[in-house]
Amino acid sequence: MPGPGPSSSAKEASVVVLDMAALIHIIKTQRARVFGEYTQMDLIPYLHSLMTDKTTRVDAVWDKYIEASLKTQTRVKRGGTAGYRTRVSAKIPLPKGAQWQKFLKDSQNKDELFQYISDELLKTTAGSKYLLLTTKANLVLSNKPTDLEALSPCQQEEADTRIMLHLHHAAEQGHTKAYLRTVDSDVVVLAINLLQELGLSELWIGFGSGKAYKDIPIHHISEMLGSQKCQALPLFHAFTGCDVVSAMYGIGKKTAWNAWTAYPEVTDTLIMITQDPTSLTLESVHMRVLERWTVLMYSKNCGVKSVNETRKLLFTHGIKSLDSIPDPACLTPAWEACPAHCSVCLEAVLSKIQRFQTPVSGVGNGMTEPKSGCHIGQIWKMSARDAHSSSTVAVWWPVRATVSATALDFAVPHCASEEAPVVISSQYRLSAVVSHAGSHLFFGHYISQIRERREDGWLRCSDASVRRSSWSEVSEDAGDNGYLLFYVKS
Repeated sequence: MPGPGPSSSAKEASVVVLDMAALIHIIKTQRARVFGEYTQMDLIPYLHSLMTDKTTRVDAVWDKYIEASLKTQTRVKRGGTAGYRTRVSAKIPLPKGAQWQKFLKDSQNKDELFQYISDELLKTTAGSKYLLLTTKANLVLSNKPTDLEALSPCQQEEADTRIMLHLHHAAEQGHTKAYLRTVDSDVVVLAINLLQELGLSELWIGFGSGKAYKDIPIHHISEMLGSQKCQALPLFHAFTGCDVVSAMYGIGKKTAWNAWTAYPEVTDTLIMITQDPTSLTLESVHMRVLERWTVLMYSKNCGVKSVNETRKLLFTHGIKSLDSIPDPACLTPAWEACPAHCSVCLEAVLSKIQRFQTPVSGVGNGMTEPKSGCHIGQIWKMSARDAHSSSTVAVWWPVRATVSATALDFAVPHCASEEAPVVISSQYRLSAVVSHAGSHLFFGHYISQIRERREDGWLRCSDASVRRSSWSEVSEDAGDNGYLLFYVKS
């Protein structure tokens, strides 16, 4: 069951935001027989059950699925390869019961379903009094004319970060109270962390399903925790285990929270390394604080500060018997593994909290768009003082480049003789592209696209996976995530 619906206080909200990727799992396919009936018979009735006479805007926000992303392995572990492929169109029979869940385990199914439903929602609500916004891949669509410049196009992969952008947009359009329906704890954490930036006076989250449903007053929780803990919360959530980060063996959120309360020094450390990831090294004070915090999670009265020493004490003093340890590495984690753990945590956090930056376009600021080439959308800039900052600039790169003595980046002198050097222009051709998928300079996944000897042949290399590619895929990869470009003299 989806849940009983918002409480009387939550019904005061004028905007309703739906985490559709999560809700699609709990809204059962009951009346509809084919995909063409699903929106009208099952989705719209549920949407209307969350609305009141005060509702003037509804935002339906979907995930999009990127092949080379931090979430890819998580989807595989959740059963991303256990589903079956079914084409989505109006007359195709709708999977029922357990088949519906298996259908949703295939990312391509979901991507196709999400885009299909987005179009159907617009058609179904075309004559409605309320404003409906729905995401479709990178775009945001609307059933009425409205300014969507701040929302579309959007490069956020997951619905949780896009939801925050939609809430922020609603506040800028004059809404003060919002109701958000989700079953994702990441959304709750982000909402608490960003409430002040969102600009809403009240934010209610309808969380869970069935008997476990509850309305969470985010504005009250944010006020109770205070600014410092709200800032530290995303990294706390990631460090102690989230959808893309492994949890510590035997440690739940409540235990980790109690350890945090007992050791408040953790707050400043979590904030500082979120703001400057380069400050976290094995020898840093921040690492020692994290280590002590980890020790307290396993033994609140333990006097030692080292995780490795704690592992030894827990075993030798019988606190953890040998039989209770399925793997020696599953007790407290060996501290040598902490840098890798922290890297994934920071990648997860930074990909979500760096979202309200305004893109800076080079075109129009002294740059002109060339007649040929490809647009690279995002470039990460690094400085000694602030190595984690980023900005988005417009950069154009050529498929073929003419190099001369005046082009400093590509100047290659060719000497006719030692006595009389002559600089000759040369033609260079793009031969390989390295793309970086990730929210931060220090983390992410790298993919190489390499030109074959034949004219239009390309190979795509992603870890151990190598397959044939095409120029359209090369330009798409480089256009969004281009990192290194290689040219060979023609």
